[in-house]
Amino acid sequence: MVWAILSQRTVTTRAATEKRALAEEFGDRLALGGEEYTAFPDAEQLASLPPGRMAELVGNQRKGRYLHGAVRAWLDLDEEFLRHGPYAQVKDLLLGLPGVGPWSATFVLIRGLGRTEEIPVEKGLRAAASRAYGRDLADADLQKIADGYGPWQGYWAHYLRVWA
Repeated sequence: MVWAILSQRTVTTRAATEKRALAEEFGDRLALGGEEYTAFPDAEQLASLPPGRMAELVGNQRKGRYLHGAVRAWLDLDEEFLRHGPYAQVKDLLLGLPGVGPWSATFVLIRGLGRTEEIPVEKGLRAAASRAYGRDLADADLQKIADGYGPWQGYWAHYLRVWA
């Protein structure tokens, strides 16, 4: 979820810098084979940061508020429900988190929770699919193609959007 919020409306290199700043704040490191690796903090560690410090680390007040609120709310969620509850209910729950919109909710559903049974019918996916298939696609066309992927249509949508 943190990466979904950090990578909103920003270039990947900037989001990666913000992510590193959060990781460096806690200093959880592992030395292996002469290399030092920094672990990303867990939700409890992130939740311990005051909103102002979170914003300072990521260099953005809005993202700092969103991250702080989303991480604190995440700690109260039931992972079993997130992984196995009704898709629409889980999606609505994620959409209720601060800073989580349709793209971020879908990202968390697919990449974080392994929930691939639906696609996000939205402008970015429609544009990517239209480029990949060489013609303008309406929402109904997009859903018809996705239906062919069955319970893995979320993977198709995610990778199509990244690729195209």
